[in-house]
Order: sequence, then C-alpha cells, then structure tokens
Amino acid sequence: MAQDQPITLDVAQRIAELEGVPLEELQPPLHTAIDTDALNSFFESSGSDRLQPAIEFTHMGYTIQIDPSGDVTVTDTDPVTASGNSSYGTERTPIANR
Repeated sequence: MAQDQPITLDVAQRIAELEGVPLEELQPPLHTAIDTDALNSFFESSGSDRLQPAIEFTHMGYTIQIDPSGDVTVTDTDPVTASGNSSYGTERTPIANR
C-alpha cells in the first residue's frame, strides 16, 4: 500500500499524540529505536509482486506493529497501564489504530 506520508512520520505522530507533545518535541526521537530510512523504504510504493513485511518494535513504552498493508497499531506495553492494575501480566491494550 502506498502511503501519503512516510510510515515513520505516521508512527511518530501517533506516539507524540499519545504522549501529549508536539511531534518536534518527541524525545527520544523515533530514529533511536529503528532505522527510519529502512522502515520507510519497506513501505514505499512497490509492485504487486513484492512481498511487504510485517514489522514490530518498541519505543517509549509502546509496541508499534505495522502490518503488510501499512496499517499501524500502537500498543501500550506498560503493564500498569495495559492491565489497569500493578500486576505484570502480558496483556496489551490497543491505544491507536489507523
């Protein structure tokens, strides 16, 4: 799926929104967690014969999942926030889905 904007900009905007900060103030920046140029190249327009990857990585306490179509899901990985209590379960709560 061709994106209107780089996939990394979409991811960074979602995290900044969840953190309640302007994109320019997001710290640490997304490129500290993943090679943003490589990630963008995976999801730039491609022929139908090219397999698209599914990507998952963590940044700032969130798990970011990008499916082969370019849909982004950001999930809070903090066990207190995700489960609603102080247990350390593996439960994940979707925060934002494109």
